[in-house]
Amino acid sequence: MFEGESSLMLLPEGGLLVSDQAGNSVTVPKEKLPFKVGGGRKEQRSDFSMTALGGSVGGVLSTPPVVLYLNVEGGKVRIERIES
Repeated sequence: MFEGESSLMLLPEGGLLVSDQAGNSVTVPKEKLPFKVGGGRKEQRSDFSMTALGGSVGGVLSTPPVVLYLNVEGGKVRIERIES
């Protein structure tokens, strides 16, 4: 499903370990899930993005979001970059 170094691994406590094509990794705790899917950004050269927001208080996020920028090529997904 993933191309190159990109990967998603479910952790025992329900979070995700996400790695991008450059080998950068981030742990997304289950409290931030699910991801919201959005459009890509030309300046980031991505087909679409996925954002894990987590909880908020009064409309302000409790912790910074985690954003994945992804591309689809030949039926496989590549996680281009992670922003957290």
